[in-house]
Amino acid sequence: MDEQIREAFRTVGGVLDSLAYGMYELNRRHFLYLSSLLTTGIISGCGPVSSNQIVRTSSGEVRGQVIDGCYEFLGIPFAEAPFGPNRFRAPVKRKSWSGVFDASSYGQCCPQVKLDQSEVGAMGPDCLNLNIWTPDLGASNLPVLFWVHGGDHGTGSGSLPLYNGKSFADEGAVLVTANRRLGAEGFLFLDELFSSRENGENFAILDLICAIEWVHENIGSFGGDPTSLTLFGHGEGGALIQAMTSAPASKGLFRRIIVQSSPQFASRRKSASKIARFVIDRLAIPRNDFEALQKVDPVALTNLYPEVQLEDRELDRPYRPVISESMPIHPADAAHAGLAYDHDLLIGSSAEEASIFARLSGLDEESAFYRRADRIIRLAGTSWDALRKVYGGSDPSLTTREIDFLIMGDCWFRVPALRIAEGHSIKSPGRTYVYHFNWDSNLLGATHGLDLMMFGNGNPLSEISGSAFSESISSLLRKMVVSFARYGEPNIAEVGWREFESPNRLTAEISESSDLLVDPFNKQRILLGRVMTDSWQVLGI
Repeated sequence: MDEQIREAFRTVGGVLDSLAYGMYELNRRHFLYLSSLLTTGIISGCGPVSSNQIVRTSSGEVRGQVIDGCYEFLGIPFAEAPFGPNRFRAPVKRKSWSGVFDASSYGQCCPQVKLDQSEVGAMGPDCLNLNIWTPDLGASNLPVLFWVHGGDHGTGSGSLPLYNGKSFADEGAVLVTANRRLGAEGFLFLDELFSSRENGENFAILDLICAIEWVHENIGSFGGDPTSLTLFGHGEGGALIQAMTSAPASKGLFRRIIVQSSPQFASRRKSASKIARFVIDRLAIPRNDFEALQKVDPVALTNLYPEVQLEDRELDRPYRPVISESMPIHPADAAHAGLAYDHDLLIGSSAEEASIFARLSGLDEESAFYRRADRIIRLAGTSWDALRKVYGGSDPSLTTREIDFLIMGDCWFRVPALRIAEGHSIKSPGRTYVYHFNWDSNLLGATHGLDLMMFGNGNPLSEISGSAFSESISSLLRKMVVSFARYGEPNIAEVGWREFESPNRLTAEISESSDLLVDPFNKQRILLGRVMTDSWQVLGI
């Protein structure tokens, strides 16, 4: 695949975060589609600006600005730079600074492969920083939303213009976005290769936990209520939030979580060590020379991503969370294992998740999308033909290829969402709500990433989906999120939303005319019974 196309795919980050390294069948004409995603309808707040808003934090004073009544503080460091002696180690809380920190512009983003630095900001070592938007510095009880960006565990940034938080502030919430280490910097598993260093892994997860701890300490100074913290994320961002429910270090740090269109991947120690060994050998790092690894140019690691992917075709992406000491349970099993704590859960997926990937690559039997869906179907003890009959029976106009795209999208996103919801509704004292996003774009239906319109900053897929920004859908999604963060209930007046629980498994359909559905995935769930109920850690998913 042309490297320029590959980099474009990676740059899209949280919008197209599911196949960044697996789509070798893209061709050059698709580059025009991908380039358009970087510029269409994604804008930052504008209007009258005042730049003398100073807030005292546990790290020191920060100076932000107010734009159209929204207070904005950007690039606040929450941890020391994760390079030099801190590289491939757990994050170190940021030391206090003297004077006033200028928080009027985004900070550096973590090293990654990307096409356009103007979209994610300049890369640099001091990349563990966060951004805050708030409607009222004098408040004390505003709900706090902590956004975890997507990006195939290897790309993205909390400073993407799409994630500007003014619209959420206008709804009366405080929005926080944050950076974390990506790719090899965040997930290279070194525990079994360097006996001279202390244990440490899943650094990206630990980075997020460190950022959340900073928010707990300081968000009250920005009008937020630290006891009313909701984590939310899309794609791999949502997957990392679910992974945090498996991480003992995160217990007690959040009250609610929202997981949107998120695959639930996890590596085992054996495969993660195999990848790390391959990387160490390709970089000619002497065994047990940890300092030599710490000095490797980050670009050398990102340049290896395609080779890492080819080294183990069973991987859906080169780097992902590892089941280990910091995350001892597969994220999809956390609720069933009783690790749901007492948080409330809102989780869901889109009706035609895979359609955008099908448009861009075809999704043939060599694609990562097909291979993972095929594995889930085989482990469930069912077949493609059996599932095709169910999907085709609901809409006889669908072709076999269109049915297969629906099956692949559901296997990647809806199946893990419903498995998590089922476990949470049974084991957790917290509430469980499930949604099904079904807003129909002209060309791609309700595809992956359209629901990111909730930020109010345009339709990130307007060119390729054939649909303009929908203010009504954006507002509906945003109100759903803020209501859940504030009350623990995603109130949408026309739906009469109630909790998801057996046997009805009530699911809210989100579209121009929303509705409450009764167990809409029933027939598929029965066919896929084993992967819906059995441990993914044991099954090897």
